[in-house]
Formats: sequence, structure tokens, C-alpha cells
Amino acid sequence: MADVPVTSSPDEDKSFSYGSYYYETYGSAPYEHSELWTSTFGVFADGIVQRFAPRTVLDVGCAKGLLVQALRARGVEAWGIDYSSFAISAAADDTAPYVAVSSATEPLPEGFPSQFDLVVSLECLEHIDASICPSALDNLTSWSDTILFSSCPWDYGEASHVNTRAYEDWVAEFAARGFIRNFAVDTSFIMAWAFSVRRSEVVRDTTELVRTYERVLWQLRQNHDGARAALAQLTRELEAVSTSLRDYTDLDQSVAHSELIALHEELAAVYASPQWRLGGKLISLPRSVKSWWASRT
Repeated sequence: MADVPVTSSPDEDKSFSYGSYYYETYGSAPYEHSELWTSTFGVFADGIVQRFAPRTVLDVGCAKGLLVQALRARGVEAWGIDYSSFAISAAADDTAPYVAVSSATEPLPEGFPSQFDLVVSLECLEHIDASICPSALDNLTSWSDTILFSSCPWDYGEASHVNTRAYEDWVAEFAARGFIRNFAVDTSFIMAWAFSVRRSEVVRDTTELVRTYERVLWQLRQNHDGARAALAQLTRELEAVSTSLRDYTDLDQSVAHSELIALHEELAAVYASPQWRLGGKLISLPRSVKSWWASRT
């Protein structure tokens, strides 16, 4: 989800192309109007509506406008901006009037609202060079009192990610602008590292405190989530083994019972056969002869 050109200085153009190739090779699947992405952004939109209940939303780095489209389908007045003219040109017809080519470092396009109930920025600001990122953050925090934000803290392998930062660094940046984490809102429906901030006057002088707190919280949360995931996996494995053992035992008992009945039937048939009766007499004959011989001697 691209937003602005990657530029280190006005004299050195290092712009990254967010054209067709970028979106065709995006992540594990092409970024397009497909069932995969429509479903994904549908989940995002449902989560936003349920948790924030916004009337107006701005999606910064909206790409092809899939989240804008999903939110509008749910009755939200959603708008979007993206640096990629290719992406904006690929927006659906019903979404095109509400998305525009622009960047987070620029004023909002003409015709857009000046304020929103919620600003959303998902996997966007890591594409912005660190030298101009403060301008983008200033804009985001001027457009709304509530922000839903995510930026992968470890995806260094993507060529366009020139501003990958630790989780707590982003939270500290928002704290420096008067925004504090809203822990009442669960944002895990977006990404594990997503968070929401809201404007609060109490945090302007506590940036380092917030940074440290967020670092510890992130580590504890990862340990907690990792432990829960491991426990859930072990529980599933135990349940599968238990089910398999129960099924095997029931089947084994059924087979053994059937085999036992068949064996009894076979033995009964043998005992009733003339051959068995004759065999029994033949077996008892040597004993009779032995007894007769003993009586003679």
C-alpha cells in the first residue's frame, strides 16, 4: 500500500515505482479486485465499523480503494489517497469519486473533507523516507482525533520499505504529537502490530515514558500470544490423538468382538462335526489300550 515517493533529498531522486509490476507481485498474491482481497478488506471494514463506529474515514495509502469501497458499502463516508496514479486509476467505478492521487505529506485533495472521525493508515508509512515522515505524521494527526495505524516492524526484505521502525517508535511519534494508545479498542483484526491512538493532552511531555512502556508491552504481548498459540497447538494435537485413540479403541473392540463370535461359531462347528467325534475316539484309544495292558500285567 504505497503512499509517497521514496526520496532522501530534493537533489537525489530515488522514487520507487508503484506501477503494475508492484501490485502484480505484491506479497503472496497479486493486489487486485479479487475474492481474496475483497474478503480481507471486508473483514477490516467490519472491524472498523464495530469498534469505531465512524461516520467519516480517510484511508491514507488506499492503493486501489478496496477499504474505501468496503466501508462505503457499510454506510461509512470513506475517502482515500495514494501516491500511485496506477493504483488510483484501478479503483472500482463506484469508488473512483472518493479516491485521489496524493501523499500523506501534502494537503488533502480539493473536494475532500478537512476532518474525519477516523484516519486509517495500514502498512503505508514504512514506504516514506525518514526525512519527510514527520510531515506525514503531522498531517495524519491534524486530520482526525483518532487514528488506526499499522506498520510491520520487521519487514526489511521489501525494497520499498525504507522506513521500517520498531513498534514503540511509531507509538512514541504519535505521543509526541499528543496522541496516546487507546487500549479499549482491540485492533488485532487488522494486524498483530496494529494499534489505535487518540488525541490526549496528558502525553505531550511523556514521550520517552511511552516509548519504554510500549517496548515492554510489545514484548510481553508477543510472549503471551506465542504461549497461547503453542498451548492451542498442543491442545489440538492432544485432542486429535485422543479422538484417534478413542476411534481406534472402539473399532478394535468391535473387530475383536466379531472375530471372537466367529471363532466360537467355528469351534462349535468343529465340535459338532463327525471328524471331531472320530478324532476324540482316536485320541482316547491309546489310553484305553494302556489301561487294558496295565490290567493284564
